[in-house]
Amino acid sequence: MLDRLWPWFKFKYVVVFGLLIALFLIALFTGGPFTYTLFYVYLFTVMLSIVWCFASSRGISCDLKARNERIFVGETAAVEIVVRNTYPLFYPYVSLSEINFGNILRSSFAPAESKVLVKELSLRRYGVYRLGPLNIEIRDGFQLFSYSRDTGKCAEIRAYPKLIPIQSLHLEARQQFGTIPVNDRIYEDYTSISDTRKYRYGDNLKRIHWKTSAKKGELYVKNYEQLADNTMTIFLDRFEGNYGDALVDEKAMEYCVSLFKYYLELNIPTKVVTATAVVEGRNIHQFTELLDKLILLEPKEEIKVSAVLKDFVETSQYGDSLTVITPYADFELVDRLSACKAKGCGVVVFVVTREKDVIKYSDVLTFLNDNGIYARCISA
Repeated sequence: MLDRLWPWFKFKYVVVFGLLIALFLIALFTGGPFTYTLFYVYLFTVMLSIVWCFASSRGISCDLKARNERIFVGETAAVEIVVRNTYPLFYPYVSLSEINFGNILRSSFAPAESKVLVKELSLRRYGVYRLGPLNIEIRDGFQLFSYSRDTGKCAEIRAYPKLIPIQSLHLEARQQFGTIPVNDRIYEDYTSISDTRKYRYGDNLKRIHWKTSAKKGELYVKNYEQLADNTMTIFLDRFEGNYGDALVDEKAMEYCVSLFKYYLELNIPTKVVTATAVVEGRNIHQFTELLDKLILLEPKEEIKVSAVLKDFVETSQYGDSLTVITPYADFELVDRLSACKAKGCGVVVFVVTREKDVIKYSDVLTFLNDNGIYARCISA
């Protein structure tokens, strides 16, 4: 407690106790009843202020709670702060502050009084925001002394990147791949009938649709849906040297979470891969849980996405699918993507950059698209 009171000794306490010593010396040398009375009154006031601060230091309690623990960037989070006077004392001066909100409250508190404050916080970047601790400052009635302490209670708000509507992507499904149709009978889904047709010589008798055949008076066979069930790998570039602009980082993460959601809605098991982390999901019901992990992927890695792709190229097989999100497409990355395409992989590329730099990647995008790679430049 003394270490919290000590800063005031540097100025205010020096004045207070200097005046006390001066009154004592005046009373001592003059010896008059008035000067002694003045000294004792001032001494009593100082002692009362000190005792008040020490005795009431724990009487004010605070609770900090976020009404919206999960929001998307651009939305407003409401934070509720409850301040209570738990002592049967009157507090003439109570101040409350927090690092994100600044000064929150300057008020007095009657015995057992409570006050509820609601503060709103608009978040412009994705991430985990920690609110608190709250700092409480209590002053005596004469404002000679004060005592401050932190409550130690904190709240947490998770801000998710904005979701961008993804209309459709050119996804090549050579293997079973979610609900993306393919054109190879070996991938027919025998639990999903698309239509029926007349029986032709050589058709498997197991494909005969007996109910339709009985109605039509001739044999009809079943055609099955051709579905896909491969996985999609999203390579998210988190190399620190590529993210000198916070807006580019924000846009890259927006596309990452939006594509993740898009693939999961197509029932495509998807994983996001960086140089140091893997976030994997199998269905859309996991999306909120996956968002909690994705927003922790900060652009602070020391390995380029092209180096991460090197291992994928070596182990990939015909029909594998990948999406790359990066703010910088160099020759090494283009070589890796071309190698994936040459092995029969489906490749989608998003280059996220500022609008003034879009023209710089026009030749690269043209080359990738001409080689069968779906490539787009996204302006941040």
